[in-house]
Amino acid sequence: MEGNYEAQFVVSFAHEIMKEIGINPKRLLLEWASAAEAARFVTLITKFTDEIKGLGKLGESENIEEETLKIRLEAAKEALEKAKLRMAFGKQAGKFRQKREKGESVDLELTEGLKKMIKEELSLHQIVLYLQKSPQSSSNLAKKLNIAEAEVEKYIASLTKKGKVTVREEGPAPLYVIKN
Repeated sequence: MEGNYEAQFVVSFAHEIMKEIGINPKRLLLEWASAAEAARFVTLITKFTDEIKGLGKLGESENIEEETLKIRLEAAKEALEKAKLRMAFGKQAGKFRQKREKGESVDLELTEGLKKMIKEELSLHQIVLYLQKSPQSSSNLAKKLNIAEAEVEKYIASLTKKGKVTVREEGPAPLYVIKN
């Protein structure tokens, strides 16, 4: 895959992660300017800087509370440190590379499968981070992640099967905790 295409694909991947954690993708921009285009470069940087200033502090224009933002960013970091997302990204990048080598046109959009995996991995890591802070019910986690409670329960079941989470029966709804 040529450098420019690879850069565009990396930015598409980053934009998808940003969207999933509620951060405005306009906070990351990829534009091209050659060394001979000094005026264009200045215009691009000035326009981007003004746009970022207009958006304000990270999370501010997105209406994300600071603690929630920290958890979402940490979840993204943790998800990207694991092999699953990196391998899926590499697999799709490899397919793009093969198409380019054959002279075929390339659509740099992420596949629906990769988008789904990003959403799942980010949700899973957010759940773990919330459970590390304190026991949580599935309904409370669903509200925090803005997803259906059934989805949270699917992730909890997966984490329980892996031995990472256990249930503590208290009150009307079970609370989930990280297993020590």
